[in-house]
Amino acid sequence: MVQPAQHGDKAPPYTHEPMQRVPVQVTSQAPASVPSTRSDWSRFARRIFGRHTAYNRLARHLDLLLRYGRPRKLLNIARAEIARLRGNIEVASFPFNYTIDIGNVCNLRCPLCPTGTNDLQRPQGFMRLAEFETILEKIKPYAIEVVMHNWGEPFLNPDFVEIVRAAKREGIGTAVSSNLNLVHRGQDYLHRVVDSGLDNLVVSIDGVTQDVYHHYRRGGDLAHVLDNLR
Repeated sequence: MVQPAQHGDKAPPYTHEPMQRVPVQVTSQAPASVPSTRSDWSRFARRIFGRHTAYNRLARHLDLLLRYGRPRKLLNIARAEIARLRGNIEVASFPFNYTIDIGNVCNLRCPLCPTGTNDLQRPQGFMRLAEFETILEKIKPYAIEVVMHNWGEPFLNPDFVEIVRAAKREGIGTAVSSNLNLVHRGQDYLHRVVDSGLDNLVVSIDGVTQDVYHHYRRGGDLAHVLDNLR
């Protein structure tokens, strides 16, 4: 049992043991076969890049690069990555991953979210399709992905499906994070979301029972969320 130090006691001297060097053998082996389809390339890239921390950021977006990469976009990404590796302060490239908050309104009252606690201190509302298309026109030569959530529940936006379709038409990947407590949305709406071409959906579920889930996702219904997922 460790006794607490008494007032005036001196701390024991710090001892440092030298680290032992463990030889590591690095081998390079070609893949058994050359990937031929998009899914093959995705699995191959995850197998190669996923092993190295330095490549995790690239691996995360690799599927989107395979789907939406165009010569101009790839050239822009190359410029951005070269500038990042060099530590340049001024760059000649444009962002290729964008966050566009299409609504700062939410149907839950999560205690650590300024939207949920009504502490956002800014006007609340939804981005309309026409406004989104104005932004899209400016970023489409460079954008690989548009993340469409930040301080709100994206599925509350009445133009959500059309917004996703607009990005898809311009060859841009889409991602949202949702509590999936869809308000007055039935199965038909869920099918429309799937058919819209949404690339990535993250669902926030904080607990596997309603009692635990409700501690944070206040106002949410876990059974309803799981039913929507099915």
